[in-house]
Amino acid sequence: MRNLKRLNTEARKDARPSKDQQSTETNTFKRDIQLLEKVILKKLDEKPVSSGNLLANLFDEQYPLIERLTPHWQRREVSRAIRSVRQEVGRQEGSTNQYLLPGFEDFPQRIRIGAHQPRLAAIGHPELSEYLTELEAQEKRDAGRIAKVKELLILMEKYIQAEPGITVREVCERERE
Repeated sequence: MRNLKRLNTEARKDARPSKDQQSTETNTFKRDIQLLEKVILKKLDEKPVSSGNLLANLFDEQYPLIERLTPHWQRREVSRAIRSVRQEVGRQEGSTNQYLLPGFEDFPQRIRIGAHQPRLAAIGHPELSEYLTELEAQEKRDAGRIAKVKELLILMEKYIQAEPGITVREVCERERE
């Protein structure tokens, strides 16, 4: 196990540049970008040119500079794609605020218990009982939700004898089977 860990550590060191090397690469990248921006400004000052023609001229005249920038841009584009996908997934999770439990589709992903908002799927029987108590104490009682929470508690009681720490998710998965 130690050998495997050591081999993984060595492989990461070989694959990643050191912090000093990264700093130098970043400074070189910034300098090259500034140089490219100056060239673009110079071209635009010479005569009006479309973006497509400007791009073609830059590739013809500044190819070595653009080639040096390409690896760094590729890393930036991959990082940008990762951020974009994560944001999209976050938006989708935010727009579908429902936790899809069979028979409990109208429950939110998170519930409020006191000052906390745990995920419904991760709570156990005691927390669900506490949530029911809070629902019953509210002025604007939601009778339908209270009935569903009671139904879920009854469902969980089948399993808590054997497994006291079982979560809502685990109960629902077993009920599906």
